[in-house]
Amino acid sequence: MFAFALWDKKEQSLTLVQDRLGKKPLYFGWIGEYFVFGSELKVLEEHPDFEFEFDINRYVLVLYLRYNYMPSPFAIFNNIYKLTQGSYLTIKYEQLSKQYWSPYKTAQQQQNNVFTGSFEQASNQLEQLIHDSTTVAAIAQQQSQHAVSTFSLGFTKNDISEAAAAKKIAQHLKTDHYELYISGQDALDVLPEMPRIYDEPFGDSSQISTYIISKLARSQVTATLTGDGGDELFFGYKRYLSAREV
Repeated sequence: MFAFALWDKKEQSLTLVQDRLGKKPLYFGWIGEYFVFGSELKVLEEHPDFEFEFDINRYVLVLYLRYNYMPSPFAIFNNIYKLTQGSYLTIKYEQLSKQYWSPYKTAQQQQNNVFTGSFEQASNQLEQLIHDSTTVAAIAQQQSQHAVSTFSLGFTKNDISEAAAAKKIAQHLKTDHYELYISGQDALDVLPEMPRIYDEPFGDSSQISTYIISKLARSQVTATLTGDGGDELFFGYKRYLSAREV
């Protein structure tokens, strides 16, 4: 995961680079004659000429109502964009944007190079690539000489909470485990904070729990590893079974 800006003093050029999957946001655009960029929209709003009251991009607002988030390369404001995944942007005398990696082309290439090894070889290769949260914790603990910190969030009066299972896994891995149980009122209390935290409209209710557990983690560490994407990679949602039947 990365997003960075590189200033080339010799060439007098600025290059913005986004990781392959777009995990780290990077906003950019023009405010008058000034080129601005930052990891959060609130940074750009500090510019004295940024009049956000009049700069809502109504076309992108329609996209939000369709997808529940602001898809790249668009942002909620006019003349402000997000660098797309696997791309870089160079500003010199003219603006040059190029995609250096594409998930679609990579998938097509892989279809022409199907894995033909044994189950054991596939398992070993998968172990090197996997990023499920439980596995991430296990691998991190295996590599560390000390107990790593793990965090989980539970919900009171909720039978489907995964906090109990997370605690058992933490005990098995012997991690330094922290857990927090919240109520519905706790979730409601953080709603006013969401626009400030996420900068632009985001329609996924997971933003509430993500913020709360991030706050818990921040009380102990400054960086964390998560297993986001595990269900998508390994068909963890029941809707995938329906698609399989079709």
